[in-house]
Amino acid sequence: MKFSRYLVKALVLAGFLGLSACENGVDGGGSIGGGAGATDSTVVVSGKVSLLGGSSVSTSQKLTTAQKLSKMTSVPQGRLGSRTYMKSRQTVQKTSSGGDFLRAASFIDNATVYLYDAEHPEWLYPVAESSTDSSGNYLLQRLKNSLRNLDAAGNPVYSDGDYIPEGNYTLLAFKAGGFDPILGITTDPIVAVQTVVNTFSGTVSAADLAAQSSTVRPKIDTILGLKKNTDGTQVWGSTATNTVTLPANAAIPVTFSMAMSRASVMNGIEVVNVTDAGTVVAGEWKVSADWLTAVFHPTADLNPGDVYRVTVSGSDTSAAQSVTNVYGNALKYTGIAIFTADPVDSTKPAVTISAPTASTGVKIFDPIRIASDEPLDVNSIVLTSTPSLGVKPGIFFVGKDTDSTSTTFGKLIYEFVLADPLDADTSYSITVSGGTNISGITMDSVSHAFSTQTVSSITAIDSTDPVTQGIQADVLNVFGRWVRAFDDRSIGMLQEMMTGDFVFEYDVSVHGPNEEDLNRDGRLDLEEFSTMISNAFLWWDNCGTRVSGDVVGAVNINGNADVADFQFNLIFDASATNTSQECTDSPNDLYATVYNINGKWQVGRVSEGIDTRNRELTIRTVMSGLKLIQNGSVVGSEAADNIDGAALFEKPSRDMMTGDVNFPVEFSWNAVDGATAYVFYIVNSRDESR
Repeated sequence: MKFSRYLVKALVLAGFLGLSACENGVDGGGSIGGGAGATDSTVVVSGKVSLLGGSSVSTSQKLTTAQKLSKMTSVPQGRLGSRTYMKSRQTVQKTSSGGDFLRAASFIDNATVYLYDAEHPEWLYPVAESSTDSSGNYLLQRLKNSLRNLDAAGNPVYSDGDYIPEGNYTLLAFKAGGFDPILGITTDPIVAVQTVVNTFSGTVSAADLAAQSSTVRPKIDTILGLKKNTDGTQVWGSTATNTVTLPANAAIPVTFSMAMSRASVMNGIEVVNVTDAGTVVAGEWKVSADWLTAVFHPTADLNPGDVYRVTVSGSDTSAAQSVTNVYGNALKYTGIAIFTADPVDSTKPAVTISAPTASTGVKIFDPIRIASDEPLDVNSIVLTSTPSLGVKPGIFFVGKDTDSTSTTFGKLIYEFVLADPLDADTSYSITVSGGTNISGITMDSVSHAFSTQTVSSITAIDSTDPVTQGIQADVLNVFGRWVRAFDDRSIGMLQEMMTGDFVFEYDVSVHGPNEEDLNRDGRLDLEEFSTMISNAFLWWDNCGTRVSGDVVGAVNINGNADVADFQFNLIFDASATNTSQECTDSPNDLYATVYNINGKWQVGRVSEGIDTRNRELTIRTVMSGLKLIQNGSVVGSEAADNIDGAALFEKPSRDMMTGDVNFPVEFSWNAVDGATAYVFYIVNSRDESR
């Protein structure tokens, strides 16, 4: 089975910023920001918002190790906002004529930058906001929305106009779309996403935000801690033959495949008591710091024995508001979850560290996972490590372990998303604590110590320089998570580590056009690719296919050390009962390009059968291979006829990226009396709502 067969523009930047205040005698605003308390403190956040040249930007020529080191000295080092980044950025601004390191950056003016408190998931409104100037600069200094962001008793904890105190925050940059009278077109909103927590000290003067475009729709990953039912419906939970129960004192979690609009979660999801004539359940929503998970906390305990329904509204309903991602794209299909309330739960969850299990030789792209006997509130789980794995690692719900041979069979698996991935030749001591089940009962802390594999044992790391080795290790971590997403059948985990402008390319001449490839040009965007992979998951389940993979050769670091590429294989291992070629035919000749966007490596470009690395991604033109047929006869000639200045060729064309010869695209029609001109539309994007 070949990979390619099965397998708003808004710039969203949700950036975690751990802000450490400087003392200056200003009221810190109570408990906002994670504990400023009575300390007089303030934080000023400033930076630029830029439209990042994403996967469409050509990667630079491969560099030798010596060239890499030379090149790296001219760009800021470290993750955005880190001390290393701050220090090196100041040096770069003094020595580099380019100043900012953002790839192909164009500054965004008149955008609004919102600051959210990551320590208060129940606060759905920003605690500060600012606008960008003509150079994309913004400045955040004072608090707002004190009467909306309240404590558990319904009282404000800070005052509008207070200075921002130290703490952990999330940033969202947004510029509304609409009709552009200059361009004469309607534009989508502009937005951006960074989910890495950094600790800043003093004034934060380089919180630069990079944005990218995306047309991808969000997907519901889980509701009630469950994957979607396998009956072909958009239903989670209870069916006619299976009753799902939740404790009466439980919260209700919903996890999505990407960062979601906080307001749309609040307004687009409804919980009702079916037994009590559809009465709406009162409560409050909390959104996780990575904006992936929304948890509903009912004001009062549910009624044991009553049936409840959760409705997550998509664009296919008449609901007043659909749930949308931060790009402004709505959920396509409405999700429904049904459950019955059980008596109150008073038992703590049983949690273990399920990965890594070894104490030595752990691969740097192996996951850190926990297993629980019941759903957990992801907002409560804390991972601490020596050495650090990041200020505030995220956590993603993978699903239930269905491997009957596993020691965690039947348990719910959660994976940590590390801001600082594992390094080679390093000993780690980790502790997971604070996690509660959805009834609020706290787990016992669990710990594990392990050491990672040696650098010499990793063929994908070929550098002797520690900086380059670290970059190669980070890229391998992304590859490991990407492969695990396939094996775990997790579209949410898959999309979470891909750029919004992701592109998958394949050789049409070998496999024929993929059914998800709307314009048959051998290229899928993230939405099309996600649909293809979702269909592949069903086939792999039928085959019993397990997916693994490996990198071929070394990871190449390109350009300014924020672009890398590698060749890789995926290995399909089907169950003993189904070893047909369709189930075991693994894809080959796969290539990937990854980008470091806002301190986080993401997969931006993948190809099968053709090596598109270090090739500029351009919109393929069919004008050089266009064949016009009017009333059954070819019209136009290479020598004479032109359409908008592009010469028409009646012969096969050569692909601009691969050099392959393709047959011309044919337009055929019958002449219309009185018509002196004809207009042809070439579709290069999918919009099923039109």
